[in-house]
Amino acid sequence: MKNILILVVVLGALLGLAFWKRSSNLQKTNSAKLVGAPIRELLLPDLKTKANDIRKARITDGENKVSLALVGDKWTLAERDGFPASFDKLSKLVVDLAELKIAKKDVVGKTALGDVKLDMPTGKADDAKGGVLVEFLDEKDQAVASIVLGANRQSTTVGQQQQMFGGGSNERIVRVLNSQDGDTVWWVNNQFYDLSAKADEWIEKSFIDVQKIKSVEVTSPVKEDNWKASRKDEAGDFAFDGAIPGDELDNGKAMLSGLLANASFTDVLTKDKAKPDFMKDAWKAKITTFDGFTYNLLALKKGESSDEKHYLSIAVTADIPQTRPPVKDEKEEDKKKKDEEFAAKKKDLEERLAKAKSAEGWVYEVSGTTLGALLKKKSEVIKTVTVGEANADGSSSVKAAINPGAPAPMPTPAPPPAPAPKPPISVTTPPVAVPPLPSTPKTEIKPTPPADANPATGVVTPKPATEPAPASPAKP
Repeated sequence: MKNILILVVVLGALLGLAFWKRSSNLQKTNSAKLVGAPIRELLLPDLKTKANDIRKARITDGENKVSLALVGDKWTLAERDGFPASFDKLSKLVVDLAELKIAKKDVVGKTALGDVKLDMPTGKADDAKGGVLVEFLDEKDQAVASIVLGANRQSTTVGQQQQMFGGGSNERIVRVLNSQDGDTVWWVNNQFYDLSAKADEWIEKSFIDVQKIKSVEVTSPVKEDNWKASRKDEAGDFAFDGAIPGDELDNGKAMLSGLLANASFTDVLTKDKAKPDFMKDAWKAKITTFDGFTYNLLALKKGESSDEKHYLSIAVTADIPQTRPPVKDEKEEDKKKKDEEFAAKKKDLEERLAKAKSAEGWVYEVSGTTLGALLKKKSEVIKTVTVGEANADGSSSVKAAINPGAPAPMPTPAPPPAPAPKPPISVTTPPVAVPPLPSTPKTEIKPTPPADANPATGVVTPKPATEPAPASPAKP
């Protein structure tokens, strides 16, 4: 009886412990029994009306941080020494959050926030519990809105699993800071997969756009590698300036007409990296255009193979006509139309110049394809021709690829000419007297006549044919 009583006490203790742990877990994690904050339609209902108060934005994850600030009328990036930040990307993020609807709510205790990556980020690469902190601040550095984006949850099946996860197919859990939400967290149907705390992803990537190229001049550290090419009109092909016969530019290799058109870059160097001597070994390039722009560029390649990187710096000027030349006897209606066209073109050129000017003073990391022919030697853009000795049937029996820009190969020495035939050697000797043969009487050899020939003539007289004797009549 005593043993049974002990067993009952132990079982009761175990049941109590299990109940306590279950209650603790319900307090820490999701629980339908905990009411929390009342559910609402929008995650950040006040953000839309307060969006114009935003003067700063900060995004922080486990190992990265990006800080954007409105300076004058431009958004800048602190991690890139005040280089322009992408206003389009920032405004899209604000609009997306202002219009973000709640799909479902949960209640998570503070000690369980790390289980769904809703802890504040620590700034360490191995941070397994921190989420992505997004902060919008006003001019007094007061929070306009602050949230932590936690774990993603994907449901690719239907039925019970989808019902367990609130019916969403691509959800992310979010915690709103500085609010009355308490332990309530929210599920939203937007995973913000492109939201990053890396500075290079927040750079304003609009860049120079070189159009209507007239000439390109490349100056390398080696004089023999320098070259210059130009064309007479926008539709024409480029040719080397001062080319000698056989010295021909290969337009397919150089591809000059589209050089730096709608150019882009991957990153911009900070001042501590782009020191004055950083571009000391750079190639120089000068590009002129038919609309009066001149681009002076420095292009540099560093590293090899997978470590290879390319850099570019820019200086630009433009000769933009300010007035349209007068036209004699021009009709008033034609003058008005032409003036409007001239003004529109002038405005476009001035805007392009201002945009290009804003790119000055920085060193950009670009792709090798962006630089194109700016790092090519003359021998790499010269046309290769094939010569050979034609056979009678039109084919070539001897072929050789010759680069007209390269040093001429040593000519193959011609074979020595064949010696002239020598005249026959003539030897004159005195005549030798040969004694005559002794004369002998000729013996006439006559054929022996047949035995039945006429001895006098040797002719055979044919004998009359002997007819067979008639058969004797049969006796009766």
